[in-house]
Amino acid sequence: MHPDVVRDAREIPIHKRHGDSFEGTDLGERLERLDAGHVIVTGMVTHGCVKNTVLGALKRGYGVTLVKATSEVAF
Repeated sequence: MHPDVVRDAREIPIHKRHGDSFEGTDLGERLERLDAGHVIVTGMVTHGCVKNTVLGALKRGYGVTLVKATSEVAF
């Protein structure tokens, strides 16, 4: 995680080893327990992890919102 990003204490991190955050993690199971049908995705490498996670979510039937950061955003 980028050092300027502050995680809320209620958030549960997902430690991943693949570009798709669903691959090799329990993210899908966690979302199922929450009865989630939609995910919001953002990240630092759009052509890598962000793209793969969005595609993984769509493949699993989730609706997806992709958040775009601009250079005007300050951490």
